[in-house]
Amino acid sequence: PGGRRGYWVVVGTWFGVVVGRPSGDFLEDMLCKSLPHAVKTCGEQWELERRDATRGCEVAFGRVDSPGVFRVTHGVGASREGALLLNDSDRQLRRDAADDGIVVEPWSGRRWKIRDLPQDFAAFGKLKRVIA
Repeated sequence: PGGRRGYWVVVGTWFGVVVGRPSGDFLEDMLCKSLPHAVKTCGEQWELERRDATRGCEVAFGRVDSPGVFRVTHGVGASREGALLLNDSDRQLRRDAADDGIVVEPWSGRRWKIRDLPQDFAAFGKLKRVIA
């Protein structure tokens, strides 16, 4: 929802999830080498403090405890350290009902396009299909 961009990265037993600011945000079309560089370069003109620049972003890094169970070790935004981002019951990613290239977070409605997911990838557990 809200047209936000983000990504998941899973390497071995580690994961990271980043969800950017909402679409329509004034930083959306900004091209810069990094957010800190953009704030340093244009922050005064935008009347923007560094802590305000990350408002609306969500970041979670952590460990894959077991297939389908992701525990947050470091988080910014809605992610709390120690919380389960995914669990093996009510917080599971699901395959889209019509498109195998999309996974859905049923609890948030976020839809993620799969860029690369090997057939034998087990970290997410068995991806069930969303009921249409």
